[in-house]
Amino acid sequence: MSDDAEPAVCAIREGLCEIESTDTCNPTNLALDGDMLAIVAVGGYKERDPVLELNPLGLTRTGWVNFLDSEVPTGHKNIAYEVVVDSARSLVWTADDTRIKSIKYTLNADKDDLEKTLPTHTLDSAGYGGPIALLNGGERIIRIGTDGIAFWDVDQLETHGAKGRRSIRGRHDADTYFDDSWRDPDDIDDVERSRGSIPTIKRAIAPDVAAAEIRHWDRSPSRPNEVMISAGRGKYTVFGLDLETGQKTSRFLGHGGFIHNIVTCWGDDRSSFATVCGDGGVRLYDERVPVPYVTMDHSADHGISAVAYANIGGHPCKPLPFRPSE
Repeated sequence: MSDDAEPAVCAIREGLCEIESTDTCNPTNLALDGDMLAIVAVGGYKERDPVLELNPLGLTRTGWVNFLDSEVPTGHKNIAYEVVVDSARSLVWTADDTRIKSIKYTLNADKDDLEKTLPTHTLDSAGYGGPIALLNGGERIIRIGTDGIAFWDVDQLETHGAKGRRSIRGRHDADTYFDDSWRDPDDIDDVERSRGSIPTIKRAIAPDVAAAEIRHWDRSPSRPNEVMISAGRGKYTVFGLDLETGQKTSRFLGHGGFIHNIVTCWGDDRSSFATVCGDGGVRLYDERVPVPYVTMDHSADHGISAVAYANIGGHPCKPLPFRPSE
């Protein structure tokens, strides 16, 4: 490695790091933006209750990350499987099968501890039960489902008010709303029953996209506000999805198992993304080419479920696969 290589590149190439860990509930998803790590998980009796854990990653004065025991109530009726973080607006968005909710957080002066959290938004996403994503720097939140793609303009949304208690578009009837809930009856009082804001815009999707039942996606590295790199439930194929037309724009081949995760390369590379699937392979794609340019075998027996990939200072760093317990 050259003497003038960037410090971040040197640190990664030479494996220079310190590792710290903490316990967590059984996670269903996580998201990182800026210095905020959000984890959605399952907890409570027989793991029936949704859990949101917020961990600011700012260093303390001792030089260590201050991992917190920071379970934050979400108000969801069912388990939340989707989460995104907007650190610029200090918002964490989570979603169960029918609603999207946000929590606004405030950090202390050192950015290493939570001072306050506030329930802020509730969105009615019935018919749109797939993954969520933020567009245009957090100005829009979107969700896909069998009914199409729903868009909400964040700055125009009604909120729960200064104390986080105001209902949004009325409330669901308590006598019938919990009929399909898995939550422990003793925890029903923790559910916030707002109907939620309806989408600002709804767009139809092509029948083959609806049939795919998209469960994994990430923004296109070259067109992040226009195209999502997507994969459906129990599918072997990854495709580009145009958010304007609801049509497939491209197909990416080469998988020998169900897709478990898609991640766009962050850093200097504006064309690559990585996938991991049930055959144990981690594959790197150039968005302009339909087949992978690198495939790495991590063994299907290990149950790889997620991957992280970065390009720093023009140096592509090997994807890091994760098993469900890691």
